[in-house]
Amino acid sequence: MATCDPLLVDMYQYSCNGTPDWSKLVAAGPPWHGAIIKTSHGAGGTSQGQNDLAAWFQKQWPAIRAAAGERYGVDFFRGGYHYLLAAVDGKSQAAHYLKRIENAGGWDQGDLWPIVDVEEGGNEQATAQQVLDVTAAFSETVRANSGREVVLYGGYYLAKLQISGKLGCSWLWYPSYTATLPATSYERIGWKVEDLLAWQYVGDGNGKLASYPTQTPLGPIDISVLTIAGGGTKSLEWLRNNLRVPHKKGGDPVRTLYVTSPMMTGADVLEIRRLLAGLGYAMGEIDGAYDPTTASSVCAFQRDRSLQVDGIVGPITRDALATTTQAAQPVPSSIGQRALAEAEKHVGIKEDPPGSGRTPFGEWFGINGVAWAGIFMSYCFSHGAGYTIVDKVPGGPAVGIHKGKGCMFVPTMGAWLRATGMWIGRVRPMPGDLAIYNWDGGLPDHVGIVVKDLGNGDFEAIEGNTSVGNNANGGEVMRCVRHLSQVDGFGRVI
Repeated sequence: MATCDPLLVDMYQYSCNGTPDWSKLVAAGPPWHGAIIKTSHGAGGTSQGQNDLAAWFQKQWPAIRAAAGERYGVDFFRGGYHYLLAAVDGKSQAAHYLKRIENAGGWDQGDLWPIVDVEEGGNEQATAQQVLDVTAAFSETVRANSGREVVLYGGYYLAKLQISGKLGCSWLWYPSYTATLPATSYERIGWKVEDLLAWQYVGDGNGKLASYPTQTPLGPIDISVLTIAGGGTKSLEWLRNNLRVPHKKGGDPVRTLYVTSPMMTGADVLEIRRLLAGLGYAMGEIDGAYDPTTASSVCAFQRDRSLQVDGIVGPITRDALATTTQAAQPVPSSIGQRALAEAEKHVGIKEDPPGSGRTPFGEWFGINGVAWAGIFMSYCFSHGAGYTIVDKVPGGPAVGIHKGKGCMFVPTMGAWLRATGMWIGRVRPMPGDLAIYNWDGGLPDHVGIVVKDLGNGDFEAIEGNTSVGNNANGGEVMRCVRHLSQVDGFGRVI
């Protein structure tokens, strides 16, 4: 997918047959950064639609939070909107909306501001003054009782009624399924570009914005692009800085920690690094920066504790670190051991003709006549364990990845191990671990699979494209004895 600004989906109780798979949306990663769902309609009631909405929202509100995991409040946000009826008292509608949120678990960090949806459907007989008065009463009541600002969803209907004003709201979410969004669209109803939170550019799968998706990982539902603060990563940073977050006792804010540029520093980062080091995770020098090494160790900790692996320290990971007193007992990877058994079958195979780089592993991979240590590892994991190594690198390089096969570029393989929490560092390895070699201190040069630890820093490995006289381009599958000083570290595939 082409690079685009952060996107949000929105839906109501009958979208996706009423059973959206939020984990699929979260797992898709960027540009998908949140979900907004219908919360309430008018002042409620006992109709089938009202009953369905109440039950659906009660289930989906916490489900989004759970699926987002540590992305929640960092680069994935949740929102709930109220559908306004101009014939119903605005204060009563606000009370109904706030009660619905409260019953489903309330507001939390990472929640967008309350949203009021003002459309023509159900309001065909309303006057402009009714819409103005009821929307303003709703917004004022929500603000007074929640302490939060309000977002207005609306466009064409407001213009049709010749309403020009903010109706007690602070930001605008504008729907228009067009190729562009001219400033006159929202200026005619009294808004400026700096107040435009988002543009809903797709409705039920229909949209014309070039290079932007019209389908979501959940199917053909509405899509909005974040425009606040200029869009892109700036909009995500703006949300992180402006949405309310929980506070510690005494009023100090609790930060969510993740890799930024420049990197986060401070006592909270130092505390996390010390906790990780105390549990035996590879940290390097214990300083106060939340760097990629820290994130990799957080991923490893999350993996060992069956948490969502994303390298982000939010409340779930922070609590787990604070209550963990003993390091997890390491066990060999069953996937790695099956890949090792496959590697052992091919010891002695050489390039044919010599020096050509041509092997049966390269023929399988679809790229032959090249350096093939990574290709050999990909083959062993695929054929021996039914596992594709380096299918993608979350937020990292994609060099050398062959979809469905594996990876031929060792630096990408190392980045993948770190990003997925499978990097264990330069420690005593176990059978089936991937050894990432670095002969000269630059980028990683070579990869092998550990057979056994020999003690005193030595270990035995099986490697492709090696020889006695040429470590990284020797043309043969061999058993080798290596030393810890020759590796950047090891990865344990799970």
